[in-house]
Amino acid sequence: MVNIIVLSFVYLVGISLLLIFNELNYRRLKVKGEFTRKFAHFTSTLAVIPFPYIFTSHWYVLVLASVFFAVLFITHQIKQLKSIHDIERKSMGSYLLPFSIYITFLISDLSDNKFIFILPMLILAISDPMASILGINIVNYNGKIKIFGRNWRKRI
Repeated sequence: MVNIIVLSFVYLVGISLLLIFNELNYRRLKVKGEFTRKFAHFTSTLAVIPFPYIFTSHWYVLVLASVFFAVLFITHQIKQLKSIHDIERKSMGSYLLPFSIYITFLISDLSDNKFIFILPMLILAISDPMASILGINIVNYNGKIKIFGRNWRKRI
């Protein structure tokens, strides 16, 4: 039990350091909020993939998810953590990520099937940020893509 609490604390510190690193990149290197947000999404979701092998109960994941939900909610209210919140569109994704991680873990835990957690987390970690980045690039480069000599244009 002590090891699980220590690992929970390690995850708490690790993802906090990720958010600090992200914020530094946003402020010092002037990386756009859209990209720092996707980087945080990608790395934090990949980091939770070992959860079924680490945590024996969903309560630990609930506490971690609740803490990060609260951090994201509070920082949005006080206009901090702009590396996550500085996007042009309205989005609930930053709040839904900890919630979806917990719900998926709960379902996996109740069904006693680790694969039910790992596969959705891999999809969430890789496909969601990549689709967003590709979508941004399609808007920027629409009509400039040539395949077999034909211009391809996405209707927006």
